[in-house]
Amino acid sequence: MKALSKKTKKSVVALGIALAGGLVASHSLVPPAAGPIGVAGILNVNIGQFMLYGTVLSVPIILVSLIYGKYLGRKICQIPDGEGWTREYEPGQTQAEPEAAAADSGALSISPLTAFSPILFPILLILLKTGLKSAGVENSVVSLLGQPIVALALGLLIAIYGLMRRFGKNDTLNAMEEGLKASGKLMLLVGGGGALGMIIQNSGLGEYIASNIIKTSIPPLLLPFLIAALLRVAQGSGSVAMMTAASVVAPMIGTLNLNPVFAALAACIGAIPFSHFNDSYFWVVTNFGEMKPEQGYKTQTLCTLLLGLSSMAGVFVLSLIFR
Repeated sequence: MKALSKKTKKSVVALGIALAGGLVASHSLVPPAAGPIGVAGILNVNIGQFMLYGTVLSVPIILVSLIYGKYLGRKICQIPDGEGWTREYEPGQTQAEPEAAAADSGALSISPLTAFSPILFPILLILLKTGLKSAGVENSVVSLLGQPIVALALGLLIAIYGLMRRFGKNDTLNAMEEGLKASGKLMLLVGGGGALGMIIQNSGLGEYIASNIIKTSIPPLLLPFLIAALLRVAQGSGSVAMMTAASVVAPMIGTLNLNPVFAALAACIGAIPFSHFNDSYFWVVTNFGEMKPEQGYKTQTLCTLLLGLSSMAGVFVLSLIFR
């Protein structure tokens, strides 16, 4: 980030916010990211449809983050300069001067195809299965390979193959061990969320909440969004917020007459706003941009609020078009 800021003469704050917006979009809306996959499983939604709608909703997120990042770049000048920072633009220097950056072919440890294949291959399989099913075409091989678990397993095998070719057996095994540690926490989280959903369902609390919401003027689609947003503010983790919101809403889907896909998207989007001090990603963005916490609230926190509101508006539009 700092090297790019130094080379392009653009504020590292602007670059950081733009990058953060893109990462938020993929982390919150597009499987196979952990949070969206968990939400899709809890609400039993079609992964292919979820991917398509999530990709569409990523567009306003990226546009808003780019526009807001460009605005911040004009207001906050922070450009690396040797050992220090340039914090004021020179007269007339509000835009970067074009500078050709020769790509260092030796800098890439693996090829772009190898790097992206573990992500793109499962997505293509899942989308292919969804497309054929929508067209009324049955293919047993595609149906099997397009199952999310199977597709992701194939992506994992491709990743292992690429890592072993480049880094060897021992380093690959160490990387897999770290991945298992992270996924173990996620499995406990999904299991806990499912248990919470069953408690709400069997206790009758879900029906009670749903029936009272129906009596109000609150759009039911706002419920998963608001629950996730409150949990996000309270404990910081976006994945925990969206999966807990999905677990709470799951028993009410039928009563509220909600489309499970849009309910899942609303839960995921609710975990975007209000990134602040209890969110580790808040500190990543502020540290990259050499910002003080109060600057982080004005940039990253406000940006996530704008991203959440704009993408939630997109969910409402999609729900009206595709009932």
